[in-house]
Parts: sequence; C-alpha cells; structure tokens
Amino acid sequence: MELNHALSQLSEIHAQVLRSEVFRGYRSIPIAGTGLLAFVAATAQERLWPAQDGATFVWFWFVVAGIGLAIQGIDVLLTLRTQDWRAFQAHAVPVLAQFVPTIVVGAAITVILARPDLSATALLPGLWALVFSLGVFASRPYLPRAVGWVGVFYLAAGILLLAIADVSALPSPWVMGLTFGVGQSALAVVMHFQLERESDGRSLA
Repeated sequence: MELNHALSQLSEIHAQVLRSEVFRGYRSIPIAGTGLLAFVAATAQERLWPAQDGATFVWFWFVVAGIGLAIQGIDVLLTLRTQDWRAFQAHAVPVLAQFVPTIVVGAAITVILARPDLSATALLPGLWALVFSLGVFASRPYLPRAVGWVGVFYLAAGILLLAIADVSALPSPWVMGLTFGVGQSALAVVMHFQLERESDGRSLA
C-alpha cells in the first residue's frame, strides 16, 4: 500500500512538473503558416472553386484543416530531431493528447451535420471555432499564458458565427478565412513573443 501511495505521489509530482514547463514543440512560423493557409483558402474558394452546395464547402475546409494539421505535425516531428527523444516524448505526449478530443469531436460534428438532408452547413464554422477554442483552453496549462486570449477569441467568434448563421444559405468562405486566419496569426504572435523571443533572450544572457 505504501509503495502504491508513493508511486501515485510521484506520478502526480511528475504531472505537475510537466504542467509547470512550457511546451516548445509548437513554433510560431508553422502556426503563422496555417493562418496564411486560411486566408489563401478563403480567396481560392471565393474566386476559383466557389461552393455549389454544403458538401463542397465542408469537404473543401476539411481538406484545408488536414493540410494545417500536417504542417503542425511535420514541424513537431522535425523538432523531435533537435531534442532529447525521451524528454520531449514525456512532455509532448500529454500536451498533444489534450488536442486529440478537439480533432475527434470536430470530425464527428462535420460528418454528422454535413448530411444532405440537413441544412446545417451554416452552423459548422461557428461549431468548429467553438471546438477549437476548447482545444486551445485544454492545451493552455502547457503553453504561454496569453494563449488563453486566443482561446477567448475563438470562443467569441464561434458564438457570434452561430448567432448570425443563416441556415438557408451557404456561409461565405471568409467566415472561415477570417476566423482561423486571424486566430492562428494571433497564436503565432503569442508563441513568438512569449516563448521564442524570451528563450533567445535567456540564451544570449
């Protein structure tokens, strides 16, 4: 019993130490790249491939989201090569796991509400923003504190988009482009000034 209690305490201490350390696997440039991707995708859908129905709109942005995840995933893997594997893995796994429910719920909402017999496409941008905000808040203990304001932005944007959604029409591509373009750009700024720049300053000192 004492051994189990000691192991449980060690596990709790280890978890607290991880939460007190800022995760450095996310970098500002790839995050900014996903923001730019949102702006480019909105322009492309508006001018080159305008959505004719809800399914086209949804799957276009589903692919864009997949590309954004790939950008972040590749960057995290590249970061692995420059750090001690075991130390990074111990820190990265709990941090990345915080965002897994966001991806699963976002995918589930998309598949369910994108059905042809439902006029719910206009609700998806707001729901996506709300789900993403929950992922940001879940990851916040491992990231710079100002990340919380980015979560607030996505939360407010999601509520606003749901409030103004017109279920009788397709949403504008710029609903997605502005929401995620601005949100990811803000996140990149936070990561640059509160993580990377401070790290560079300490290394120079």
